[in-house]
Amino acid sequence: MHIPPAYYKKEMKRFLAGAVLGGCFAYIIFIYIYGEMYEQAIEDSITARTEVQEWEEKYEQLLSEQESRPNIEYVEDMTIKLTNVKQLSIDKLTQHELIQETKSLLKPVQGTEISKLTGHEELIVTTVENKDFRIDDFTYHLTVTKLIISRTLIIEVEIKAENG
Repeated sequence: MHIPPAYYKKEMKRFLAGAVLGGCFAYIIFIYIYGEMYEQAIEDSITARTEVQEWEEKYEQLLSEQESRPNIEYVEDMTIKLTNVKQLSIDKLTQHELIQETKSLLKPVQGTEISKLTGHEELIVTTVENKDFRIDDFTYHLTVTKLIISRTLIIEVEIKAENG
């Protein structure tokens, strides 16, 4: 077999040797970075699994407590109704954000016993009314017009919008 004359030159030999060594170094660096990322992904997966396990244990414990006391009712869901949306011509995205922020504000209420909430209606009302929601360039103030505490917490609110 005949070797092409380009391989006889020193410059070509140096170039090929550099390309081979560079490829080897690049491969080693690639394997190292991939290993670090894979290790981090495994750690994240393990922590997520342990958190899920803890939440499942807490859920099972709550279910067993609830089954042992079947006459007690809990707040299971929240419904928030915005009453004067058409008068203020608020778009759907802003309505959704207002509802979600109000639900996140009242998140601790969900899962509590209804009997514990019956004396604290004013606390729920003032919690909603004292919070000003800032969405885009507007500040929205909510006023509770109706509050029904049952398995589904129903809150009707009136919106007041302010610029800036």
